[in-house]
Amino acid sequence: MNWEAILLAGGKLEDQFKSLGSFPGKAYLPIDGKPMAQHVLDSLKSVSRIKRIVCVLPEGGKEFSGTVSVQGGETLFKSLEEGVSVLLPETSLVLTAACDLPFLTKSGIENFMDQCESFEASLFYSFVSREDSESRFPEARHTYVRFLEGEFCGGGLIGMEPRVFSSLKKIAEKITQNRKNVFALARIFGISFLLKLAFGKIFGKLSIPALEKSAGKLLGYPVKGILSHDPEIAYNIDDLETLNQAAVFLKRSQL
Repeated sequence: MNWEAILLAGGKLEDQFKSLGSFPGKAYLPIDGKPMAQHVLDSLKSVSRIKRIVCVLPEGGKEFSGTVSVQGGETLFKSLEEGVSVLLPETSLVLTAACDLPFLTKSGIENFMDQCESFEASLFYSFVSREDSESRFPEARHTYVRFLEGEFCGGGLIGMEPRVFSSLKKIAEKITQNRKNVFALARIFGISFLLKLAFGKIFGKLSIPALEKSAGKLLGYPVKGILSHDPEIAYNIDDLETLNQAAVFLKRSQL
């Protein structure tokens, strides 16, 4: 399969990080002597199956060596759209990665890609179990969702066929336009799905295959969740506390 990667580094610098200095975006916050996004890029570059890396940058952001750079948009989907627009025609699967995964590893990326290639689906979403996450990063805070199979948090890697993006964009626009209209959302998702999701969150009775089926029906393409045993793909920098934790973890790993 022909893989490309899109690194989403176009987000603006949140107010909580501005005390650290003047940076064009979150991707440029320093961790262990180099920009946060560079840690992610180094891991992406180490994977030989990834033929090209497209880096979506914020306004005024310095280009990263060895990447194709594009200007990010006002929203995450706009930035992703800019990245998808420059993919090569022969690309069969694209790996999207968040810029705030400083512990992302070559093996974690390859394991995710291996699983994507082994399933017949068009969109792949990574997730990690509470057990795996807490065994590696006990201090990390995550939002876990209960399913029949256990408790999981989302990861920072997504795989997809490029053709899927147009459907994703349409759904995102509909949700954004109707985010305060319960009845409109029910028409988009289906009332049965919303009830399953609500009761599943409360009682942990929703299964992962059921969620995959509902998401696939909504998208119009098959969707597959990829369970990763590499918790590094889920450790993302949300605030100053996790940024400081990451610096401590990196120093500890170098001892």
